[in-house]
Amino acid sequence: RELEHLEALDASFCEDVDDECVLVWVIRGGAAKLRELSLSWYEDRRDTSTKIGDATLAAIARCCPRVERLALDYRVAVRGAGLRLLPGGLKHLSLTSCAGGSPAGLRQLLARSPELSYLGLADCVKVTDGVLRALPAGVPLREISLWSCHEVTDDGVAAVARAAAATLEKID
Repeated sequence: RELEHLEALDASFCEDVDDECVLVWVIRGGAAKLRELSLSWYEDRRDTSTKIGDATLAAIARCCPRVERLALDYRVAVRGAGLRLLPGGLKHLSLTSCAGGSPAGLRQLLARSPELSYLGLADCVKVTDGVLRALPAGVPLREISLWSCHEVTDDGVAAVARAAAATLEKID
């Protein structure tokens, strides 16, 4: 329980961080108070980015009920099953280039995230208009990143604008 008071952990760009390492941190370390977790990777080093996947997301769901900010950029092993497990209540979610996230998993997660203010989905090839329609009405989204989401059309962007009409400041 060495980490029981920890509220933020940024292990981005740490080459040796993998599912097993994160499991030790959040389960054995006692990370119940963790509010911010960043495990992002380098854009140009996708070859080793598969070290973080659904096992990590399952551990976060079980052991970090207070997590509000989660960054998993360039973690291509993240799949739909893991996204479905994450707790609702996220305020900041960044999944840039997480090619494995299924549309169904993303839809379920977004529907349970009514407080989301930032959503990074850039270069997520499975993001569709249907995923964006899952944003709850009135979500306080200020910024969304959708560059290189080739399946997103004007209808998807319009769905974002409707859901976050009172707060949306930037679509990237």
